[in-house]
Amino acid sequence: ADTDCDFGDINTGGEGFYEIWRVRVATAQDITFDANSTFDNYLAVIRVNAVTATDIDATVIGENDDRSATNLNALVTVRLQPNVDYAVVVSGYDDTEVGAYTLAIR
Repeated sequence: ADTDCDFGDINTGGEGFYEIWRVRVATAQDITFDANSTFDNYLAVIRVNAVTATDIDATVIGENDDRSATNLNALVTVRLQPNVDYAVVVSGYDDTEVGAYTLAIR
């Protein structure tokens, strides 16, 4: 929705909206993130390496746009390590893709 975070605020010329979910696990394990919506969604899992007052060092460890040619929902399975912050970002594939979605974590 246009009330979510705006790509244009962090990247001049960027368009679209996104939400971020912070995730941590207690033990190393494979986690599946499953986004479902009526629009073409995009999902990225990012490991947060370090944060300062002016910068974030982060690494994309998994991302997906479409789980198949006929299913435009994103699905990502990654191995998460304990006591590490991860950011799970859900957005539309482009700036016109907005709407309600669910994010299952298993």
